[in-house]
Amino acid sequence: MLNNFVIFGVPRCGSTHILQLLEQYLVKKYNVHREDENEFFNIFKKIPNNLYINHSIIKLHTWATFNNLIEYNLLNNRSIAVTRENNVEMFASWLIAMETNQWTLLAKDIHNKILPKKIIHMSDTIEGKFNIIRYVHSIVRFNYFLNTYNLPVIRYENTFDDIKKLYPDWEAPYRREYLIKQNDHTRYDYIHKNDIDFFNETYHRWKNESNLDWIDFSAKDNLYSCKAPWVSMYIGPNGDVTPCCTSLGIKLGDTNNNTLAEIWNSNASKKFRNEMTKNIPNINCKFCYEQEKHSDGSLRTFLNKQYDMPTKNLSLTPQLELKYLDIRFSNECNQACIMCTPKLSSKLYDDAFGFKEYISKFQDQNYISSPDNMSDEDWKKHKGIISISSKTINELKELLKDVEHIYFAGGEPLIMKKHYEILDFLIENNLNEKVFLRYNTNLSTLKYKNINIIEKWKLFPKLKILPSADLNGERGTYQRWGFDWDKFKNNWLEIKNALPQTKLGMQITISSLTIGYLPEFLSELKKIGCNNMNSNFVHGPADLNPQVLPIKLKKIYTNKLNRYISKTSSDVHKKLLHEAINFMNDTNNTDKKMWERTLHRLDFLDKKRKTNWKSLWPEFIK
Repeated sequence: MLNNFVIFGVPRCGSTHILQLLEQYLVKKYNVHREDENEFFNIFKKIPNNLYINHSIIKLHTWATFNNLIEYNLLNNRSIAVTRENNVEMFASWLIAMETNQWTLLAKDIHNKILPKKIIHMSDTIEGKFNIIRYVHSIVRFNYFLNTYNLPVIRYENTFDDIKKLYPDWEAPYRREYLIKQNDHTRYDYIHKNDIDFFNETYHRWKNESNLDWIDFSAKDNLYSCKAPWVSMYIGPNGDVTPCCTSLGIKLGDTNNNTLAEIWNSNASKKFRNEMTKNIPNINCKFCYEQEKHSDGSLRTFLNKQYDMPTKNLSLTPQLELKYLDIRFSNECNQACIMCTPKLSSKLYDDAFGFKEYISKFQDQNYISSPDNMSDEDWKKHKGIISISSKTINELKELLKDVEHIYFAGGEPLIMKKHYEILDFLIENNLNEKVFLRYNTNLSTLKYKNINIIEKWKLFPKLKILPSADLNGERGTYQRWGFDWDKFKNNWLEIKNALPQTKLGMQITISSLTIGYLPEFLSELKKIGCNNMNSNFVHGPADLNPQVLPIKLKKIYTNKLNRYISKTSSDVHKKLLHEAINFMNDTNNTDKKMWERTLHRLDFLDKKRKTNWKSLWPEFIK
């Protein structure tokens, strides 16, 4: 749930009045606030930050709003519907408002009422007929969603009584005579009879339509849909299964309690597939949406391109033939990266919980939550090393014959026994030349007991390795505690020399700590001949997101990165830095409390590690 309150209707249904009548009550009852109402008419056409509105009152109309995004809001929020008993009255009111551009209905504004200067005859042109058809579409779609989601209804003609039925403790902020009498038939004097006839004819032709495809104004380029729930599976160290590694909030099942086959077609899996067939965005897919805004792709776009099939007609209960496997055998790790979580690093338990206790001394509860938004009880289950069961590994082996792409990450996969067990299974079953392996590793070691990973990798011709490093030197170690740039560099070069056919690059995670020092790091990468790199931005913890940087620091870093861009000949470097600049400056509404939280985090780590962040980022002090 997004904890919004949606007032749903069509233009001239009376939603403005309902909003005004209920605003004070809703703010108090549901702890929401009202945004500028004009933001909420047609905002859901692309991938805006508005997709992530929270704790707000939203007025949402079907007019020009995509079906998929209407469903997104109705699925994820509390909602009421506002309508009228007489559609023709509503249509006539809409026509007059279109002509005069006056949309208010309050009786106290009646003396300022603007009336048409001529008879409105919209249906006498093709464009006019199209607009009337669109209005009919709005009503038909409204009725469809009203019935589908069984929304509570407030009818304008019975506003006060209907509100009281829904909210018995509501008290009206003004008297009911302040509302204009809606059955004022004098408005027909300003509307050509042909318009009324055309509206009635169109409405009665389509009013019972339940298939909205033909009147769907949704984006046709699958702006939000993803192939993940048909081809992909992410299995976390604690047994949680989600569609992919960037949608951890969409829990499809748990391998501790269910088989992979049961999870594949669980109710949660079917629900998510249904959303994807309708191109409905999911708040838990935010990482990909944001990545696409500031770069040329995401895991969503990769899967859609790799497995190009029309999402709309896919089964909600497909046969389990896994194509893309993202497996995290364990959270066992030898580094404590500042932007990671205890779920994925056994070294972070004390850091994460310790910081929660530390920050509570300085900030109120609105800025404090357990890592990964887990309850303290659930969070404590992740103390130490956790790993998936041998039962799950055996189930996976039965599926590997169909798998085309395996993504190994951690924890640190190169120090996990089960990782080598899967590699040996692939080799023994002659699957090693078929499957594409992709790694995210901290490259702290190339050996596990008596196993040299390079010798194993030589048997896999389809191999891509993107080791994680964000900065060199002390700053790199501060972000990834336990990181040694010299050891990392030597291991990277050893792979480059031993496996020239391998796609070897770098995975760079851009945070508020690293973004200003990317030029220095890119210069180091150039020295070792690294030209292939991926980047992703820190979204959580929120205080490490580059967007929380104060405006003055954003300007300093933007200028620094632009200077490097103007001098470098590398298109790869230019692209990465342009994306970083755009992401950082996507919003200037810097949350001062969140920035304070950043500095408190650094103070906490300094105290624990005996480090000194002020010597590494002196600009933060200024």
